[in-house]
Amino acid sequence: MLLTESNNDGTDSLGDYVSLGSETFEEEEVILRELWMSDNADYEISGDEVTFWVEKIANELPYASGALRLKLFASEEPYFENESYDYVLSTYEIGKLSASGSLSDLKVTAKLNSVPAGSYFITIALTEDYWIVDYVSSGRYEVTPPDDCFTCGDAGYFVTPDLWIKADINTEEKGIVEAVWQEGGRDETADGNKVIWGYFYASPDDVFWGSKENPEVFVKIWFDANGRIDVSYFHVSVPDIDVYADYRENLLESVTTLNRRYVRLYYNQNSRDGVEVNYEDGIPAAGYSPPQNPPAYSVINGLEISAVINTANGPIDAVWKKGGDALIAGGHQVLWGHFYADPSDVSWGSKNNPDLFVKVWFDAGGRTDVNFFHVSVPDIEVYSDYPGDGFYDEKGTTIMADRYIRHEY
Repeated sequence: MLLTESNNDGTDSLGDYVSLGSETFEEEEVILRELWMSDNADYEISGDEVTFWVEKIANELPYASGALRLKLFASEEPYFENESYDYVLSTYEIGKLSASGSLSDLKVTAKLNSVPAGSYFITIALTEDYWIVDYVSSGRYEVTPPDDCFTCGDAGYFVTPDLWIKADINTEEKGIVEAVWQEGGRDETADGNKVIWGYFYASPDDVFWGSKENPEVFVKIWFDANGRIDVSYFHVSVPDIDVYADYRENLLESVTTLNRRYVRLYYNQNSRDGVEVNYEDGIPAAGYSPPQNPPAYSVINGLEISAVINTANGPIDAVWKKGGDALIAGGHQVLWGHFYADPSDVSWGSKNNPDLFVKVWFDAGGRTDVNFFHVSVPDIEVYSDYPGDGFYDEKGTTIMADRYIRHEY
């Protein structure tokens, strides 16, 4: 195969080089526009391999790109920008592309992943780090390989081209049922970290208490700028929930329960992958006495809540974002949402970067549970008042070692 990297004027030159796979390429300083791949791209599947061909990939930016990959993925419906897809058929690691550099006549071969038999729409995508930056639709393809891949069945969700997640709820009514993923949002911080958050819920087709507005396990996924990936699960249900993550064919799994409220599946932490578990009882950590009296958010049924984030530069009032509420079969009511740091206060603040998840359960029997789940780094003070009378009835401090607090009324 021939890979060439050219100057903007089309001529080759010598100078300072950066590594790209087994080739070397010149570092450029020309300021242009974007990172893209040519529409003239194709693929060929032969046995258990895929051959990619792309006429040109260009980095028209004044700095080197992130890690580039070619992806071949399949979906039951045509792929459109920012939509989800079903399966990753193949991945080829390109590497970083220098400023204003390009690759021409790229022809490479990669392993074909096994997927369920069926007819799919095929897309060739160029990704940078964990995100799709350009893609070419490439018609339909009949896939008939053996279905022997855990992450390739009719289960789970690819939240990025490389990262797959899944949750199974162990119900009394129907045994194990697959939970439904609902993405809440995604963002990138000023420091180059990326976040995706959402939750899994039980389908109402499976259990009577299932509802899109009744989260069973909250999820926050953190892509650290240094390469670490955290897939954090926060148990907000009664039955045990099996949780999974698969990053580049490295499957990690664990279980969340009423006692194991927090599970973190992590990748690339000091070059290691693994599982972290917190056992939680809902009682605030000893030795903390929240001193603040923050403005309250009146959320529903006379309940007032608030939170204060203790940043390195001092305490700031967290901002409440309601997710939803619903009446549940049996006469129960649920409310959920999250607190986040105001972006005017800290660089990492964003409504799509939750710092504290909240789920409130109004039981038909009269009990009310206000559940707070710490999903950040700094200590976070939590407050609630029910019924609201201007004075907080309950408060506590959530910390990384004791993430879960429950206020009962």
